[in-house]
Amino acid sequence: MRLLFLSTFLLFSLYSFSQNKNLGIGLQSTFPTKGFSLRYDLDSVNQYQFSYTIFKDYSLNRTLYGGKYSRIINRFEYFQSYTYVGFMIMNYSQLGLPIEYGNEKSGTTFSYGLGMGIQNTLFHRLNLSLEGGVGKYNFNKTNEDFSFVGGFGLHYFFKRKD
Repeated sequence: MRLLFLSTFLLFSLYSFSQNKNLGIGLQSTFPTKGFSLRYDLDSVNQYQFSYTIFKDYSLNRTLYGGKYSRIINRFEYFQSYTYVGFMIMNYSQLGLPIEYGNEKSGTTFSYGLGMGIQNTLFHRLNLSLEGGVGKYNFNKTNEDFSFVGGFGLHYFFKRKD
């Protein structure tokens, strides 16, 4: 019951706030994670995005909090291209790995990256984005790697001011 009440309150709060803003909710995926996302278009060029992800595999439980700033660099007939810079903070806990072999049971990591993408708005409210980038991604304390990543996003905007 509390979850239903909280969900309803959150939905109406977001809807009320978004009536004069370009605020969207949706899904964001950047390999190997996927989760919920809030995107705020400050104006027709600058965008902010915040993500929340719960990611589990055979040995780790991960909770990720991410942020991204995007800037539109070109507008074409059917899509816009943009650049972005992002960060991610991850809390993790390992499952079934003994500590005596040098494994930490839990911790926090920080990742960052930059890249480019393209996006298109369908039906004036549904935004689809595809992106690729490079950065320092840490998915546990022993796996810090400079790598390439790709991702996509799908966001629904309550009201667009284009």
